[in-house]
Amino acid sequence: MSKRFILFGLLGSIASMLFIFQHYLLPISVGLVLTLATSPLYESLDKKIASPYKTLYIASTLTATLFLIVFLPLIYFAGTSYQYLPKIDMDKMLAYTSIIIDNLKNLPAPITILQEPVNAFLEKFRIEGNSLNLLQVILSYAASMLAKINNMTYKFFLILFFYFIFNTYSKKIYIYTMELIPLGKINKRILFQELTNNISSVFFGNLFSMIFQGIAFGLFIYLTTDYDALYVGLMVAFTTAIPIIGTYLVAVPIAILEIIDGNTVFAVTIILFAIIVLSGIIDNILRLIFMNKVSKKFCLEYSINELFVLISMIAGISVFGGWGIILAPAILSLNLTFIDMYKLSQRRRSII
Repeated sequence: MSKRFILFGLLGSIASMLFIFQHYLLPISVGLVLTLATSPLYESLDKKIASPYKTLYIASTLTATLFLIVFLPLIYFAGTSYQYLPKIDMDKMLAYTSIIIDNLKNLPAPITILQEPVNAFLEKFRIEGNSLNLLQVILSYAASMLAKINNMTYKFFLILFFYFIFNTYSKKIYIYTMELIPLGKINKRILFQELTNNISSVFFGNLFSMIFQGIAFGLFIYLTTDYDALYVGLMVAFTTAIPIIGTYLVAVPIAILEIIDGNTVFAVTIILFAIIVLSGIIDNILRLIFMNKVSKKFCLEYSINELFVLISMIAGISVFGGWGIILAPAILSLNLTFIDMYKLSQRRRSII
């Protein structure tokens, strides 16, 4: 009877805590995932620093670094986007939209096989050459997202706060969590190592691609056009977090605008730069070299297919918004870890 009472009391207290902290669950979750992602860095610094205040120092250093590398550029990008929206020339955008739609209705010979599904898409959303429907939907959605910049900034600092707390008390939280999980020591170790390995690998790989692809495309734009190179570079950096297709979410629209303006050669140059430099050299060569060094230094093993990561991110964005890019791979990693643990337990049973 006492065990049942304790169990119901525990479930009730958990439900109460979830209800109380319901508005903070997303920042807490993102902060926790980022803590797991950077845990190899924490462990490396923990071994090198000998100080009674090293926990506070490491947590402060990691939090400040994360803010400067990720959150500060994100705040700047969101603020700049919000300033650009009122300056958009609607007549010019409508003209561009009409030209694009006319071309979509008359696809060239090599891709005429796509004409029927493209027409079905245009009819489904009632997109006409002289209609503002699509443009208005896109701009209103962008405006509504960017209008929440104050709330976004508030969430950024909440995430950083929880990230700092998790790093400061990481050892105590780890010990306490391991005691609560009803698994054997081996399975607990596998759970933590596999989860940390996968999340850290995705994080470091994405961070490398974001920084260097953003810098490369920003420099390219700065040297060849009069666009805002810093803004475009940041746009590429953040979309690069989405594997496989991220780079082209910026490069292709810019190339289309250049084609409409009659700069076909430059449009082809943009696409070639994205394919050869961004996707080819940086993403498929330099990133692999970087990840090999990171894997050796921190003993990481990455076992998730990038296509699965992409699918999970797309699904995560639809559920969590932009934070799905961080949370979805973590959830995928957790599921795959439990599958691996189940397979391992089945093998042990078959041996016995």
